[in-house]
Amino acid sequence: PKRGFVSSANQRSTGKDYPYYYNGTFEGYRGRIVNKLLQEKEKLTIDDMKAMQMSSFSLKAKEMLPAFYQYLDVRLLTAEEKNLLQKLKDWDFHFDREKEMPVLFTEWQDEIFKNTFDEVYAHGNKVVLPKKWRLLELIQQAPNNEIFDNKTTDQIETVSDIISQSFKSAVENFKAEREKNNGKIEWYLYNKNSVMHLANIPAFSFQNNFVSGDPRSLNAIRKRAGPSWRMIVELGQDIKAFGVYPGGQSGNHGSPFYANMLDAWIEGDYYELQFMKNENDKGQFLQTL
Repeated sequence: PKRGFVSSANQRSTGKDYPYYYNGTFEGYRGRIVNKLLQEKEKLTIDDMKAMQMSSFSLKAKEMLPAFYQYLDVRLLTAEEKNLLQKLKDWDFHFDREKEMPVLFTEWQDEIFKNTFDEVYAHGNKVVLPKKWRLLELIQQAPNNEIFDNKTTDQIETVSDIISQSFKSAVENFKAEREKNNGKIEWYLYNKNSVMHLANIPAFSFQNNFVSGDPRSLNAIRKRAGPSWRMIVELGQDIKAFGVYPGGQSGNHGSPFYANMLDAWIEGDYYELQFMKNENDKGQFLQTL
């Protein structure tokens, strides 16, 4: 295409003028981050691509927090809550493994979501819950929508009520998480990323990995999911390729190769890959075995 690149990060693959319905779960945050990073430089190096694939930056957090701050009634906050609010405002929107603020943001957005769509939650699994981007759209474009009113109370709640009450609840949840971890809370302990054995046998799995990222960052780390294969290829006369996956080269738990790539995957390191020129090309590595 004219822009010089093709990108895909789970966003919609059709334009707004596509006339037909198609089903799926799509989100635009990661795709927009990719496009921005690719457009910022005319030439990208292998190191640029490695940094991009390991990015823990959340566009979702960057866009949501200003909307939350706009309707947060600071007068209702205690000194402790104001202190945590300032730390959140100083946060750089990166879900780095040792940071605390990604936990507070996640708790706050979840509380706002639950308290806004409480009537939808009441139907259990019978209805599909809205996406988080829809919550942001409502706050920004329809702050007077009746969805923000809690129908189980006598008063009529506003968006400010929901966001302010949710922040206080989020702080309590945040402090509870701290207590569970002996007064220390870090994103990786909260996120609990695990690379599980195919049969979900804990002893054969690797849990609470010391890894950065969240589902809406380019390093899309979830509790039991993440980038299953990172690869970078530099085209040219001599093709260079680099890759890594979260595990090892053997399915035998007793093998030294059972998880020999896991640490590299966590730290963002890569292995150079062999590009075979023909069926007889064993490459330098295989010739040394």
